Amino acid sequence: MGENKLVLLLVIVCLSVDGAVNITVPPVPVTAPIYTTAAFTCKGVGDILNWHVQSVVLNDSIAQQREITVTTTKNNNTNFSSVLTVNAIPINDGLGIGCEMISFFPFNRVMSGSVLTIRGISSVEDLEFIFTTNNSLLIRWSRPAYYSNDIPQGSPVNYQVLFTDEEQDVILDVSSTIIEMHLISQCDAFNISVTALVDQYISINNTVSNNGSLGYNATITTNEDNFLTPNVFIELSCPPSQSISSLNITSDSELIDQYIFTGTGEVVNDERTLAPSNEYKYTVHIYNLRNNLKYETYIIITTYQVIGLNINNTYTNGSVSVQCVFVSGSTADGCHVMFTNTISRMNECFNIVGSHDTIISISTSGNYSVTAYDIVKNGSFNGPAIEYSTLVEIVRVTLSTSSSSSITSESTTALPHSTVIPTITVTPGTEATSPTSGTINDNTYIVPLMASIFSGIVLLICIILTIYAMLCVCLRKRKKRNKGDFRNQDLTKNLISPKV
Repeated sequence: MGENKLVLLLVIVCLSVDGAVNITVPPVPVTAPIYTTAAFTCKGVGDILNWHVQSVVLNDSIAQQREITVTTTKNNNTNFSSVLTVNAIPINDGLGIGCEMISFFPFNRVMSGSVLTIRGISSVEDLEFIFTTNNSLLIRWSRPAYYSNDIPQGSPVNYQVLFTDEEQDVILDVSSTIIEMHLISQCDAFNISVTALVDQYISINNTVSNNGSLGYNATITTNEDNFLTPNVFIELSCPPSQSISSLNITSDSELIDQYIFTGTGEVVNDERTLAPSNEYKYTVHIYNLRNNLKYETYIIITTYQVIGLNINNTYTNGSVSVQCVFVSGSTADGCHVMFTNTISRMNECFNIVGSHDTIISISTSGNYSVTAYDIVKNGSFNGPAIEYSTLVEIVRVTLSTSSSSSITSESTTALPHSTVIPTITVTPGTEATSPTSGTINDNTYIVPLMASIFSGIVLLICIILTIYAMLCVCLRKRKKRNKGDFRNQDLTKNLISPKV
């Protein structure tokens, strides 16, 4: 009997030990600034730990509504440590937070409560901006919805507005909930931040932005069906009504025209007649309404007329066939061609009239680089050098009297363009001079030809005169010989004749 009582006592003791419940670290009240985070800690011994919010066991719905998260760890199945984190949003001011520990054998529960207190004011609400038709910006908002209970009722609310763009920061201190800023358009990118100030509290700022999706950009394209009247299209991302956009046209650093775009259209068309053999720079400047340069772009339009060269080098007397290639619709009378010797670097220059093949004569044999330019009205040449793709080899064979007849015949048959030559005048250029002075024309190839013919005639006359002289000498010798023979014959007859 005594043994039974001892076993029963041990069971009761064990049950009483297993059912022990206690909160060793209870949550304490927290005061937090608005929109910050508050943490509550609870540690205890038992079988279950529960958090209570406003006297209701915390569940997923309440946690989502109140912005609450919980992290719990457990050791030996009875030792609990848990942290509840809650955001200090206005609806959580005065929120009751409780920690509960429960044991099952025997059933027992322990509670410990605390509260969240929020201090400060909430952010301004309904912040927005509106662009007006006169290029102004209206900024408006609503007063804060929450004020902590330590703020005296009726305390004034002031606001600080920060306007930020790529150029500057503008800070405005106001008491109203609407302001107007001038010379701001939809093309501008900016941020607006509004902060409320009440008593000793400053709210978290509320911010809105405009990304300036229109931006300040421009593209320039041309339709050059006629190279002297290019049709220039300027497409603006920001219409002229919301920016200050202009076009400058210059040539050789001289301002040709300048004007500011007007209207609401985003495409501007400029069509005009340009002078030939020039280079024009079309520059677009885009300023914002506060006259700050935001974008600049340009294109170069040229009215040069020479676009290529055709060269046929087939002659051995220093002559070469040259043809200037002109842009479609060209009104040029000709072009300026420069031959540069690759060894001596000496230039021989020619003004070639017309667009067909022209025979010119180079004074020295060698390899030459060839470039061509436009000829302007004052006789000078202009434009970028149009370079022939390869070096041109000039061959000039020196004529000798012994072979003049054959060379004359060969030179005569090697000039297929002779019918073109009389219509073309080739004179030295004005900008780059030839090392050989004088005027060169298309008939210069006839000079060596005529010289060859003349040399042949002179040589033939000399040969005839020589033969004639030799014949005369021979005849004179024969007469003398014959006269001597006659005299000898008479003398012999006299010697042998008998006396009667």
